[in-house]
Amino acid sequence: GHGTSNVVNVGIGYGAASMTTIAGDLDIDGDAITSAGALTITPADVSGVAFRVDADADTDNEVQIDAGLLDLNVSTTATLDAATSWTVTSPETIFKSGTSGKPVVEIKNETNDGTGPTLKFNNTRGGLADGADGDYLGIISFNGLDDGTPTATEYAKIYSRIHDPTSDEESCRLFFDVANHDGDLGTGFKLEGGSANNEIDTYIGLGTDSVTTVAGNLTVTSKATIRTRNFTMTSSTHHEYQ
Repeated sequence: GHGTSNVVNVGIGYGAASMTTIAGDLDIDGDAITSAGALTITPADVSGVAFRVDADADTDNEVQIDAGLLDLNVSTTATLDAATSWTVTSPETIFKSGTSGKPVVEIKNETNDGTGPTLKFNNTRGGLADGADGDYLGIISFNGLDDGTPTATEYAKIYSRIHDPTSDEESCRLFFDVANHDGDLGTGFKLEGGSANNEIDTYIGLGTDSVTTVAGNLTVTSKATIRTRNFTMTSSTHHEYQ
């Protein structure tokens, strides 16, 4: 019994090594299960669903796990199904594997149409401020080791920054950077939204010693400006240069 009305405490078993077996279902009307130590749930060895938490598939029902560390070990394949979206709130997410050539991150669209999936970088500034010149919108970084200590080194990256956030005049810059003989990154290819609609400026190379090689033909539809007198043209065909 208990001093409170409609409350009866029941103790089952004696000692921590005791085992209580329930042949049928267990229906708990309360809202808590308390364990004095680690809680282990061992279902029968079945082919199919062995353990299930059922929240009645109601959109207002939540299943919460509150832990300092969450460790999920799956021997084969893990599947997470979310009808609308899957949100992970964390400063860093790491996919790792000890298998050569792995891990592989695949974004797959299984709809029978001509559209494709999207990898989206979105800098919202917390939704509290306007975008500003120079804001980073997203970065893809390529990293490896050098042959010294060895030391972790960033060898290349692709990133975008806001060029002009003015409403109805939005413009962006897209950069392709590579390490250039000193371990530091330099921009070798840049696209810029330009100063007018339907204009995109392109910058190729870094420094006057850079070499740009065109394997096939180069077609200039407007004009070409060469800011040096030092250039070489070779031809064995008469009147090829006009």
